Amino acid sequence: MRPLAIRALVFGALSGRLVPLAIISLAMLAGLSAAGDRLVTVRYSDDTTDDAYLRADITPLASRVDGYVARVLVKDFERVHAGQLLVEIDPSDLKVALRAAEARLEAAHAAVETLQRRQEVQTANIRAASALLDASQAEFEHSQHEEKRQDRLARSGLTSGQEQDRAIYDERRLSAEVRRRAADRKQANVELGLLAAEERRALAVLREAEAAVDAARLQLGYTRIVAPADGMLGERGVRVGQLVRPGTPIVSLVEIDRIWVTANFKERQLQGVRPGNRAKVRVDTFAGVELQAKVEEVAPASGAQFSLLPPDNATGNFTKIVQRIPVKLTLEVPPELRGQLRPGMSTVVVIDHVAH
Repeated sequence: MRPLAIRALVFGALSGRLVPLAIISLAMLAGLSAAGDRLVTVRYSDDTTDDAYLRADITPLASRVDGYVARVLVKDFERVHAGQLLVEIDPSDLKVALRAAEARLEAAHAAVETLQRRQEVQTANIRAASALLDASQAEFEHSQHEEKRQDRLARSGLTSGQEQDRAIYDERRLSAEVRRRAADRKQANVELGLLAAEERRALAVLREAEAAVDAARLQLGYTRIVAPADGMLGERGVRVGQLVRPGTPIVSLVEIDRIWVTANFKERQLQGVRPGNRAKVRVDTFAGVELQAKVEEVAPASGAQFSLLPPDNATGNFTKIVQRIPVKLTLEVPPELRGQLRPGMSTVVVIDHVAH
């Protein structure tokens, strides 16, 4: 046979054997690839999510009073400490208001003290009126006895009619005196009651004046905007000379030394997640660095439920969407990364489902 014919027969024979082998090999590779993809997918979905970000407390600071900005003592993105003065609003108008409130408070104190002294005087007048009433009552009782004695003597012819008339006159005069003294004492008691009522009103005015002073002092204190905690400032929202109103944004404070992670896991990934589970966190900014973390708590609802308009699938066509549940993790930050982590940085979280 010719060499060409021989090569054709050999190639045909080999092709007959290799084609089935190739088909089988391709099928096995496809199966392994699918299985591998599923293994990777299942492993990844069981305990890992890249829908996770660093978080920290961010406190927007705003003005609480009207006024012009007198001083701005910080720069953008500056590190500050708790209690540090950041911005001061011109306090001149509020100092005047405080002095006026203090003057009204002093007048209210004087009014209360005056009424208290008047009550003391009126109490003394009541005691004097009571003493005079007691004396008049004693004289009246004596006149009654005298009038009866003169009446007995007149019946026996042992006294004159003039003496009897004088005794009757004295009795009536002293009776009227007793009634007048009793009326004076009653009037003094009524005036004392009126003074007590005026004192209560004056005390109410005093308390109002004290509250006004406290409010003025608070307003004056609001001219000094201080850092509520240690942290780093955002961009300043005011400049010297700017007129601010209550609610005007001043600056935001980020507590970057207290960083945590919020990881949004799919609902089917949470079956074994409990507070106390250990976790590993990789921050995209710091490649190759793996941080230790611990699950602090699982959110009470999915992120969608906290949105402004939670989804409602009760009507219309329904398409099931896998929900994500936020998980908060406390982060163990090594010394070399302290102060370098920033809220909003992307992370990848891997949770160990065995709690420690």
